[in-house]
Amino acid sequence: MGHKLENRLWGAWVTVVFAICSQVLYGQVLQHPLHWIGVVFGWSLNTFATLAATTVISAYVLDCFPQHVALASSWLNFWRVTGGFVITYFNPNWIAHNGPAITFGCQAAIVAVSLASVIATQIWGSRWRMKFPVPAPEN
Repeated sequence: MGHKLENRLWGAWVTVVFAICSQVLYGQVLQHPLHWIGVVFGWSLNTFATLAATTVISAYVLDCFPQHVALASSWLNFWRVTGGFVITYFNPNWIAHNGPAITFGCQAAIVAVSLASVIATQIWGSRWRMKFPVPAPEN
């Protein structure tokens, strides 16, 4: 079996497991009178999942676009930062309305469903690259 860029995405499966566990734990600890160390542990798992996912996705995208590293990195960081800022606008109201357990449980479900995009890329990514080749570098 030769080197296939999509093999890099197997690491995303691990990050999804950590992200789901972290969201559920975080929501449950905030919802119920559980020990504060649960918040620390949940947030630590979430931080690890975010950093690991960023590393996995960056490695894949930068391998796909070796002549466009600056542009690819810029887009990855733009979406990561945008997601981090946007959630602060709706998450407090969502938590106030539904409680932390439901809010973070729904976010865990969103993470789980997002794994479908990774699976699709693992299955069809090489075909997509053949059908839509990388443009030539501009400089």
